[in-house]
Amino acid sequence: MTPELFEKIAKEAFPHISRLTLYGDGESLVHPNFLDFLDIARRYLPRDSEIFFVTNGSLLNEKISNIIVEKYHVNEIAFSIDTTDFSKLEKIRLGAQSKIIFRNLIHLLDLKKNNDLKIGISSVVMRSNVEDLPDLVEKAGELNIDYVVVSHLLPYSESMYREILYPSFTGDALRVAGEVIKEGWPLVLKAIYEELGAAYGQYVSLSASRVLREIWKKAEDMNLEINLPMMLEAKPLMKYLKKIEEIFEASRRIAKKYGIRLELPSIFPDGRKRECPYIKNEVMVIRWDGKVVPCMNYIHEHSFYINNHDKWIHAITFGDLKTETVKNVWNKEEYVRFRENVSNISKSMPWCGDCLYSSLGCWYVKENLMDCYGNTPTCSECVYSVNLAKCLI
Repeated sequence: MTPELFEKIAKEAFPHISRLTLYGDGESLVHPNFLDFLDIARRYLPRDSEIFFVTNGSLLNEKISNIIVEKYHVNEIAFSIDTTDFSKLEKIRLGAQSKIIFRNLIHLLDLKKNNDLKIGISSVVMRSNVEDLPDLVEKAGELNIDYVVVSHLLPYSESMYREILYPSFTGDALRVAGEVIKEGWPLVLKAIYEELGAAYGQYVSLSASRVLREIWKKAEDMNLEINLPMMLEAKPLMKYLKKIEEIFEASRRIAKKYGIRLELPSIFPDGRKRECPYIKNEVMVIRWDGKVVPCMNYIHEHSFYINNHDKWIHAITFGDLKTETVKNVWNKEEYVRFRENVSNISKSMPWCGDCLYSSLGCWYVKENLMDCYGNTPTCSECVYSVNLAKCLI
């Protein structure tokens, strides 16, 4: 973004906002005008408005930290740190220099002693680092860091999908179908043979078939979908989830010991309690080119892998602040309608994780432009809405 565009936005919007978040899909401090932006922001923001950004910490050296905190009074900074294991961190975040990052973090913590500053850690957990989470929370407590916010991994490819620690189907669906998951495909095949035998007039026991019918009836009564193939495929993950719960609980105890805030993601999604954090907090996301988008997930086009299928995410925009005002874009009919619709997302949009068709090539899940309820665009497989992924805003 150019300083000119940033100042135009600042004049129009900043007198009316309570929090400015300066980061996106890249490292904030790479921007050559980052300090200029802070100067502009402080000229237009109300005195009690907050400035916040997330950084990988590599460029936040002593000189930059001093300017950011003491001159421009940035209120909150979060470091992206996924583990205290330096060698592992450098594999997860290619190019990261762990010693430099932690050195910069320590200096910032020294500045915190004499300034009104919150420092947090933003961490992404996956199979390769989840066991390090209690150590990370312990280190955060020892350093007097204010909070640790943990998110699950967003898989952009099938290979990344194999690193995730959560199923896409809900806990309610799993509880209903628990007996089938325990027995596996043999129970399903037995039920098929029983039904075929009965269809041809053979006298057969319908024990397995009865189990399946009871499950479908219970699911129907609870208004649930049962994605049985997905559940059976996820059996290895189910055994792993107990360990994840133990790791999360250990991390909670450590956070409580030090009095730091710990935000953990859900282990199972709950399709009935979905909530968009951007709508809830009345956030407007502005892209580098001035385009207004509903959230970080729709900020650019990219691939996504969920529910055993590829999905193409189209960028969704509602206006262009190069030529329009912030007020006009915020009040555009299509933007208002989108926000109202997503504010009731549990009823207005499907949760495809429990749907059999989502993992079997359903047309509606190939991209985010439409769902089977008729929403255009759709947030039907949004992992932010079910508290699996977290975005610091």
